[in-house]
This record gives sequence, structure tokens and C-alpha cells, in this order.
Amino acid sequence: MRKSIVRKLLKQRRKVNQYKQETRMLQEKMIEKDRLRVRELDEKNKEMTRSNEEDLTLLRVLTHDINNQLMVISASVDEHTLEDINTGQNPELDDTLKLIRRSSSRVIEITQSVTRMRQIDEGKYPMKFVDFKLNRLPGFVHETFDHLFKKKRIHLKIVPEVIPESWSLKVDATLFLHTVINNLVSNALKFSNPESTIWVEITREDSMIQIDIKDQGIGIPEDLCALIFRSDVPTTRQGTHGESGTGFGMPLVKKFIEAMGGTIRISSRSQDDFPEAHGTTVTLLFHGSQK
Repeated sequence: MRKSIVRKLLKQRRKVNQYKQETRMLQEKMIEKDRLRVRELDEKNKEMTRSNEEDLTLLRVLTHDINNQLMVISASVDEHTLEDINTGQNPELDDTLKLIRRSSSRVIEITQSVTRMRQIDEGKYPMKFVDFKLNRLPGFVHETFDHLFKKKRIHLKIVPEVIPESWSLKVDATLFLHTVINNLVSNALKFSNPESTIWVEITREDSMIQIDIKDQGIGIPEDLCALIFRSDVPTTRQGTHGESGTGFGMPLVKKFIEAMGGTIRISSRSQDDFPEAHGTTVTLLFHGSQK
């Protein structure tokens, strides 16, 4: 009887030991499988990183070389334009040169936008922060756009008429004026109809400064408005006088605004959905410079 119990105990122990051994072997297999999976993922990540770096290098080379060649084309066309266009002697040549100049200028603009966006993403864009006094803004807008406002018969209102000397922003003044404000006012003009009004309104509350650029234009459909800051989907449209765009303007503006510590938002009512009251408002929000 006692021997029988001992045999059963030994048998059970062997089973337990066998189970432990099988469990340990299974665990080792699982660990090894996980190691292999991690190693494979690591290799794939390294491969993707190498591929991305190669793509970025190729993009740098392409944008640089294409931009250089187009600058040569554009300069050559400008030289011929001065001599040949509008002479009336060769209308077909006139039209061809004008088309080449417009197309090359547009591609130059695209390549430069791609380069700037890449530099911002890599943190390599050289920002030069200064205390920019906002009372300089009206002069820039008038000097840059008055001829276009007159050409399209659109009214401009800047509020307040006298901007306090103390209202200033810590920004890169060149980028703020020539990229941000230029793009936003250009867009407002592009999508506005004759006899409508565009407002540039500046307000301050405590330390926050808000700049609103509002128009009574055709507006942006809701589905397109949700994509307006993305550069990987087509958002460009023709303006009310057939003006074209690159689709990089608003994504570039957003990147620069955020790089300068600000925020941007956009609200719009499309003419199709709101025939009686339509238009777009772009709002910039910054911390004012501390005095």
C-alpha cells in the first residue's frame, strides 16, 4: 500500500516536472519569438529611417537644382520680355513668353515653399526675432496691396485707425509681414468680389494680441476648410478673377505662426451654403511683447 502511494507520488512529480519543463521551453520559445519580432521591427525602422533620409536628401537636391534652373529661365524670359513683349510684332511670342514667366515663377514659389516647410520641420529655419511694432502693419498692407484693391474694386478697412505705439509682437518681422500677412491678405483679395470689404482688425486684451483678417468673399466649403492647413491634400482653388495658387500658402503660414509662438484659426461660410452672408475670417493670436 505504501509502495503504491510512493509510486503515484513519484509519477505525479514526474508529470509536474515535465509540465514545468514544457512550460519553460514554451516561455523560451515565446521570448525568442519576441526577440526576433523586436529585431525585425528594429531593422524595418532603420530601413525606413534610411529611406526617409534618402528621400529628404533627394528632395533637397531636387528643390535646389530645380529652383536654380527655373531662376535662370525666369531671368532669361524677363530679359526677352523687356525687348520683345508688347511690341505687337509677334503676338504669339508675347503670349508664350508670358506663359513661361508665369509658370516658372509658380514652380519657383512651390520649390521655395517646400524648402521652407522642410527647414521648419527640421528646426533649421533661421528665425530673427525682434520687437515688431504693429503700427507698421497698415503701411505694409497699403504699400503692398493698394493697387490690387483698386484693380478688383475692393474696400480695405484697418481697425483701429491709429494703432498704439506700445502694441508689439516678438516675431521675425520679415516672415510675419512677407509670408504671414502677405498670404492672408492675398487670399482675402483672391476670393473677394468687387465692391466688397476686407477688414484687418487688431485688438489687445491684457497680454494677448489678436489680429483678424476678414472678408466677404466666396468662403470655403466646410469639408475643404477642415483640410486648409494640410500640405498633403489639394486645397487650392481659383479666385474670383481666375487667380491661381500653390496650395502651400496656408500650411506654410501655420508653421511660421506656431514657430513664432502664435496660433491661427479659420472660420468660413461658403457662398453656396450662405448666399446672404458669406466670407472667411482668419484669426492670429500672440502674446504681446513684454515691456
